[in-house]
Amino acid sequence: MPIYSWALRTYDVSRDLLRLPNVRESPFYVSIGGGRVRCMLCNRRCTLSSGQVGLCGMRFNLDGKLYTVAYGLLTAAESRPMEIKPLFHFYPRTSAMTISTWGCNFPCAWCQNWHLSKFASLDGVYVPPDRVVEWAIENGDSGVNISFNEPTLLTEYAIDLFRIARSKGLHTSINTNGYLTPEALTALREAGLEGMNSDIKGGTETYRSWLAADFRKLIDTLEHALKLGIHLEVT
Repeated sequence: MPIYSWALRTYDVSRDLLRLPNVRESPFYVSIGGGRVRCMLCNRRCTLSSGQVGLCGMRFNLDGKLYTVAYGLLTAAESRPMEIKPLFHFYPRTSAMTISTWGCNFPCAWCQNWHLSKFASLDGVYVPPDRVVEWAIENGDSGVNISFNEPTLLTEYAIDLFRIARSKGLHTSINTNGYLTPEALTALREAGLEGMNSDIKGGTETYRSWLAADFRKLIDTLEHALKLGIHLEVT
């Protein structure tokens, strides 16, 4: 079956992409022969031939290497109270500099942030991770957060962002659909991820019929988050 993106993609795969500051080789893949790779970032685990783009729309294989186009490519940056995340028991009555990029690995028809999740684009502003931390400090925020679209797509960037944020005494959190792999979640935790909100969109049948996803893998991710010592809230 051909790989295609659920998001409306507005860019073409070419070597010209490698010149962009937001395009980076991802560490979250394995080579499976013949120039093909398997993405290990989310539980879709897309298998891509050279020139193909993953279901999220923000990762592509070029000559046997997996690249992200999302590193530091921000579509929103806003100071928001933790309770809006919603994270009610994680640094309550504080705020976090909240950022996002494009795309998503779920095709939810009811997405409230469809203007971000349903597009895979190179539009946006490239912002180095240390600048986001500076924004948070300048604004009086106590932390940084990745939300609005699926933060899994920003994992490589989040690893660098969280390391810098923790070194400056800021708390770190994500709002996620919970479909990231154990490898990705462990890497985020090791980089300094402290808090996580995951929404549950329904039961086994909802995930199968509406999202083409495995509900059990979501539960496995939540259990893994608790084992890693991540503060977890579920909505």
